[in-house]
Amino acid sequence: MKQLVSESIKNLLQSIKKKGKGNGAMFPLAIMMLMMMLIFLILVYKRHVLEYNYSYINNSLTQAMFGGCLPNIHEYADTGNLIIQDSGNAMAGDVYFLNSYEKFRDCLKYNLNLDDGWNIDTDHGIYGQVTVERYTVFNVVTDSDGNTFTTEITRTGDNSYVREYSVNDVVTVTTTDGDVDIVETSVYAEISFNLSLVGHIPWMGEEDLNRRYRLRRVVAVKQN
Repeated sequence: MKQLVSESIKNLLQSIKKKGKGNGAMFPLAIMMLMMMLIFLILVYKRHVLEYNYSYINNSLTQAMFGGCLPNIHEYADTGNLIIQDSGNAMAGDVYFLNSYEKFRDCLKYNLNLDDGWNIDTDHGIYGQVTVERYTVFNVVTDSDGNTFTTEITRTGDNSYVREYSVNDVVTVTTTDGDVDIVETSVYAEISFNLSLVGHIPWMGEEDLNRRYRLRRVVAVKQN
């Protein structure tokens, strides 16, 4: 990017120099063109950095969620059901769910290089504290008749709850990219953070610079 900016400015200055020898009236116009090019290149650079930072945060979250995909292998061996819970009724304190949640947090903390207070330790496009707003496991079981049963175990802050859906209910979650139907056992997570905007952007107000951003993702659990 720096090389592109340098080459563009160099070429434009050479053009200004050549035109300036024959017509002094072209000089102010050339300066204006130079300023417009600089503004354009700065905006392109900021967008490039924001996209790179977003991709880094998104990949870090997704990888951490896959880290939390730890199914009950004993249940899978006995019944073929791929679930992240004990074989009995789902509970907020289910050991498999808690293990999944803690593994997810460990992976996310490592991926984003967070300290013990969950504050960003190095510049990866975010600053301040990262918060896990929600972590959910959707356990989907299909019986021999083709009926599906979905159970949700969710952790928000220090609180956990369980929700059991009716037979064949279509469960839909909202992610950053849109709504997704849950058709198999899946992990859903939402985090919030302060996004580094690479300097002040003229049309953004103070509330945009300081507001918390949220990222929501869902991944399906697969048996390796």
